[in-house]
Amino acid sequence: MNSYVILVALLAAHSCSGTTPHMDCENLPAFQSVSIGDCTEQPCQLKSGTTVKFDLEILVRGYVKNMNVKISAYAMGATVNYPLPVDDVCAGLTNAECPLDDGELVNYELLFPVLESFPAVPCIATVTVTSDQGVQGCMTASLQVVK
Repeated sequence: MNSYVILVALLAAHSCSGTTPHMDCENLPAFQSVSIGDCTEQPCQLKSGTTVKFDLEILVRGYVKNMNVKISAYAMGATVNYPLPVDDVCAGLTNAECPLDDGELVNYELLFPVLESFPAVPCIATVTVTSDQGVQGCMTASLQVVK
């Protein structure tokens, strides 16, 4: 009975923590936490014509002078790279400035424009942050554009 109460408490705490369900990329560093808009279950619904905020917490690996983000989407058998208006992660840090020290925990805010030209089909999006020291974080999430 006690283990059931503990499990329910842990699940409730996770649900209230503001994190979005996602998958870490295999054999690559994971983000410490991920939040995509107000999404709490997959697929995350992204409204066409809006801008969705991705909040990513990154544990810095090595001395980092600069970082960039790349988003790709897999849908209907094809992978497409999404050109972001700003791919400079250092410009989107909310609690630090580059250069960054090894072991530093930083918050990155990515503003993702959901263009009206995006088709309303489910996709698997991969978000990868890289630096001069290699991959700093990678994750995938199921997304669905809604009109």
